[in-house]
Amino acid sequence: MAYANRGYSKDSLEDFKGAIEDFNKAIELKPSFPEAHNNLGNALTSLGKNEQAIKSFRKAIELKPNYFEAYFNLGNTLKGMKQHEEAINSYNKVIEFQPDYAEAHNNLGNALNELGNSAEAIASYNKAIEFKPDYAEAYNNLGNTLNELGQHAEAIDSYNKAIELKPDFTQAYDNLGNILNILGQHQEAIRSYNKIIELKPEYAEAYFHLANLLLANSA
Repeated sequence: MAYANRGYSKDSLEDFKGAIEDFNKAIELKPSFPEAHNNLGNALTSLGKNEQAIKSFRKAIELKPNYFEAYFNLGNTLKGMKQHEEAINSYNKVIEFQPDYAEAHNNLGNALNELGNSAEAIASYNKAIEFKPDYAEAYNNLGNTLNELGQHAEAIDSYNKAIELKPDFTQAYDNLGNILNILGQHQEAIRSYNKIIELKPEYAEAYFHLANLLLANSA
């Protein structure tokens, strides 16, 4: 247990190599330790060792079949590798064991979106929001999907809700600015881009979008 705890502390400090050493030692001493396998997977993912991480998550699940956190981490790693169908299967297992896990519903929506399943993605985002009403990221993702479907008014409402919940949410401001620009609401778009620059002066895309908008309207 001591090695596992120390590994977790090292992982929190982003000493991933040290964490991996400690988790492996914990597993050597107790091979049937599912949490150590799961945490090893997280540390391996942080170093980009995704295939090894997947093996660790699967081992954790083998040892503890209802281990929804390991299924969630597995899904995230698979999605990062663009194995979206497998990621969807993992997120669905999370939801089977933990139906109110808002982050699993959100990430399931993201994976569904990657496969073009917009309606199911929207349902997943709405489910995430149902379980976690202050989930700004889910509102932002919902806005992106609605925007792609041409449901601009609903998308704007989602972005505004995301910003209301998280006033420094620069990505939501950027998405809002982009859709307002497309709809010809240029002054409102300019305000969104300027807000990003106020919040995060190093946000390069905001300068790019703002410059393009100003240039187009000066012609």
